[in-house]
Amino acid sequence: MGGLVVKEAYALGKSDRSFSKVVSRVTGFIFLATPHHGLEHAHLLNTLLNVLPNRAPARYVEELDPTSPTPYSINQRFLAACESLHLVSVYETQQTRIRGFNVMIVGQEAGVLNHAGEKRVEMNADHHTVCKFAGRDCPNYDLIRSVIRNALPKRKGPARRVVAWGRRRLRKLPH
Repeated sequence: MGGLVVKEAYALGKSDRSFSKVVSRVTGFIFLATPHHGLEHAHLLNTLLNVLPNRAPARYVEELDPTSPTPYSINQRFLAACESLHLVSVYETQQTRIRGFNVMIVGQEAGVLNHAGEKRVEMNADHHTVCKFAGRDCPNYDLIRSVIRNALPKRKGPARRVVAWGRRRLRKLPH
């Protein structure tokens, strides 16, 4: 869901001159299990989530139905604004267990933006573990570390110092 929010924020920022300084510094996005095209099982997922104790209805999940105009309109605005960005979409390959059911939440179909310059990365994870690693020796940790390292642009000028700082920090992370 955070990927959808950041796509909408970026598109809005591109069209508002008061955010031009911030938006001009964005060089790319790495989306982790972002349902770019909605969730095939949005209705089922919402039903399962609503039966959990102490849980408010999750209307936002219903908005992620592929037939809903919400994912489509967010994508259209973002695609019109992201022409020069480095884009990486990471999608999960394992089903997620929810209340006794195994469901693919954000597989390849939903998790790939379908932008010409986008890099697509599959991760051997379910929706709960796509951004949680057992440790630094976890293959998925190494995968994301490599994705981040490769996504850092080679820049000139003041931005070069920031990128160099980021690369130094990544080198210090254990393999």
